[in-house]
Amino acid sequence: MLQDRITRVINNHQYSCAHTSHYLYVLKGFQKVLNDYTVPVDFFNQDSIKSKKNMAILYEDAATLSDDVVSLLNEYEYDIWIVDFNFFDEGYLVTKVSSVHDKNTAFMGDFLVSYKPIAWTIERKTLNIFNTINPLRGLHVDESLNDIQRYDMLFTK
Repeated sequence: MLQDRITRVINNHQYSCAHTSHYLYVLKGFQKVLNDYTVPVDFFNQDSIKSKKNMAILYEDAATLSDDVVSLLNEYEYDIWIVDFNFFDEGYLVTKVSSVHDKNTAFMGDFLVSYKPIAWTIERKTLNIFNTINPLRGLHVDESLNDIQRYDMLFTK
């Protein structure tokens, strides 16, 4: 159910827009999620920029791209979109905290964090995986689950 939602959100975007190539999807809140789930595009490879293929990169990795790489993305007219795994009420689940994270709270052996903005992304260009008012809406589950119950739902197959 959750894998289908991730795939559907990204595929709906990449196939329904005016162009079907040169998207870079910056994956916000996917650091731990990618241990169990996938995204329907290849991961970022600097050598593939010139081919203008769609790619994905973790937010944590995007924040560390050099100015030269960002300039190359601009030169090849990449359209940058943040894909927001907005599942938890208290932040984004990560396995380790880095300099791109703002507040962090220990949670279930990992951390819930907030993110600092990346200067070369546009915040309004965001694809939310889940409903922004209540992430559980439309998932056919109790819409009042707390973050611990959401964690269990996410990682219990």
